[in-house]
Formats: sequence, C-alpha cells, structure tokens
Amino acid sequence: MQGKMGPGALVVPAAPAGPNGISLCTPKSARFRVYDLVEDAPPKNFHEAAERGDTNYLVKTIERTIDFDINMTDKTGRTALHWAAECNQIEAAQTLIDYGCNVKALEGMGRTAVHMAARAAGAEMLGVLLDALPEQERTDLINTADRSGITAVFLAFQRGEEGASCFEYLMAHGARYNQQSLEELGATAAAGGQD
Repeated sequence: MQGKMGPGALVVPAAPAGPNGISLCTPKSARFRVYDLVEDAPPKNFHEAAERGDTNYLVKTIERTIDFDINMTDKTGRTALHWAAECNQIEAAQTLIDYGCNVKALEGMGRTAVHMAARAAGAEMLGVLLDALPEQERTDLINTADRSGITAVFLAFQRGEEGASCFEYLMAHGARYNQQSLEELGATAAAGGQD
C-alpha cells in the first residue's frame, strides 16, 4: 500500500476496478483501500462529493461558483451524476438533477447514469434518474447502447438475482430485449472484458 496510515486508519475492502481502472462502488472485492477515520477530510472535488453522497458539498459548490458547469466531466468523461448513480447515492443524484445535471450525458465508454445504476443494481436510483423525463425520452434512454452495444437492461440482467428488481423496472418502463440478444451481448462482453 502506498502512503502513510495514521493511528486511526482503517483498512476496508475497496471497490473492484472496472474499465479503465475506475473503481466500482460495490462491497465485493479482494482489493483494499485505506480510509483515515481520524481525519474527516472533505471531498477532493465535485465528482468525489457525488460519489460519497456529500450533498452539502455539492450544493455549496454549485451555489458559490460563478458560471458553474454542473455537467463538467472528469478525466474518464463522467459527470458527477454518473458517480452518484454508480454508488447509489440517491440524495446526491436528486440534488444534481434538481440543479440541471443532464441525465442523458454519455461518459467515456458511451454509458449513461442509467447504465451505472443498472450495473450497481440500484432500482430506486433508476426511478430518480428516469422519473423526470417524458415517456418517450425515458424509453430512449433506457434502450441507449454503449460503445459495445450494451444496454442498461443487459447490465441489470447480468447481475442475476441482485439485479432482478432493476431488470423488472427497466422492462416495465420500455426496455427491449430478447434472450438471444442478451446471450450474444454476454459473449461479446466476456470476450472484450466488459462488465
């Protein structure tokens, strides 16, 4: 491990790395990250605040910054809403949407916040992301494919039992799929290392 661990440091499982080394906010992992619990450090940036669910930081940053771009992206092309969705930070996502964050924004791999929520098995998050949209836009967003042709419904399906509520939500709100296409996407994802 790099860096120094203070007397109050706690080693906790870190989220597994996803594409491009981006950490995923899921509890299952063999890797470890160090969080210093003695020093309650504020988020380093707007995206980290969304990932942590720090709505106070988000609101202060938005309201105190002249010409703040709520849809700014990080080095991976993600908006703060992508991070909030992937980490199932409901209140942070709602705050970002209320301030005008683009729910349809694509990150570096062509995924939307809906993809992130489906991959994280966040059915409630899907509701937050999609409820504000008109029906046709909601259906189009649900069926948006990333650069590999993967849709949110496939990511929910891929999670099995854990993603069942997301899969059902997406299907009830206009997701399109057939068993053959899910199997083909699964084979493509496995061959390309996608998740």
